[in-house]
Amino acid sequence: MGLPSSLSVNIVQSSTHAALDRDPSDALALATEGFVYCHLLKDLDTARKRCDEAVEANPSHALGWLYRGTVNAFKGEGLAAVHATRRAIELSPLDPQRYYFQSLGRRQSYRLVNMRMPKGLRARRLHSIARTPPHGEC
Repeated sequence: MGLPSSLSVNIVQSSTHAALDRDPSDALALATEGFVYCHLLKDLDTARKRCDEAVEANPSHALGWLYRGTVNAFKGEGLAAVHATRRAIELSPLDPQRYYFQSLGRRQSYRLVNMRMPKGLRARRLHSIARTPPHGEC
């Protein structure tokens, strides 16, 4: 699966723009635009702005917090990423997509730990993980 086509990005953006024309504080549209700018257009500054606007418009919007955490992680702001992702999970503890929230949260926690770990220890840690036998084998 390659990069999304500019047509796909245009379709998504025209939908979010239409929603924001109707309601400039639509948290879902703002969060979705944040996702598009982060993952598809690789514009982290605009992505952060949209995610911040989403959680300001609706502080209980779980996806806004989740995408904000993702942007923070990509910008190398590990603690902020973990905090935002935990907030998303707190806001939606029974969400059918809880696995999605948790997978992004774990990825951000892993990045935070690796950023703080000295380079030599990171290499040894990865080596020991590679040598660990699968569950149930000794």
